Amino acid sequence: MLGTLYGAGKGVAQDDVKAFSWFIRAARAGETAAQSFIGHSYAAGRGVGVDLMEAKKWYDLAASAGEPDAQRMLGLLYGRGQGVPVDYSAAYFWMSLSSLRGDNNAAKYRDLVRPYLSESDRAAVEEKVRIWKPVRKLP
Repeated sequence: MLGTLYGAGKGVAQDDVKAFSWFIRAARAGETAAQSFIGHSYAAGRGVGVDLMEAKKWYDLAASAGEPDAQRMLGLLYGRGQGVPVDYSAAYFWMSLSSLRGDNNAAKYRDLVRPYLSESDRAAVEEKVRIWKPVRKLP
C-alpha cells in the first residue's frame, strides 16, 4: 500500500524511488501485482533505470502466476523484441492468456500478432494455452 501511495502521491509527496523500494519488498515476497509493477518500473524507468531484460524477468514471474497485466506486457515485449528476441508464438501465448482473464487490450494485440503465425504454430500455441496452469515462483 505504501508503494501505491508514493507512486501516486496520495497523502505523501510523489516519489518513484520510494514507491519502487516498497514494491520490490512485496515483489520479492511473491506478490504478483507488485512483481508486475516492478516490471513496469524497469520498462519505463520509474524509480530505477530502464532495463528491459530486468522488466522481462519481473513480468515473467507475475505472468507465470496468472497476473493478466504482466501477461499482456510480457506478450508486448516478445511481439516488439524489447529486451528479448522477437517471438510471435510467445507473444500470442501470453496475450491469449491475458485476454482469457478479461484483458481486452491483450485480445487486440493478440489479434495483431495472429497473422505472423502459421496455422500449425497457432494451433500449437492455443493447445499450450488450453492446458496452461499458473505457477508461483519467487525471484
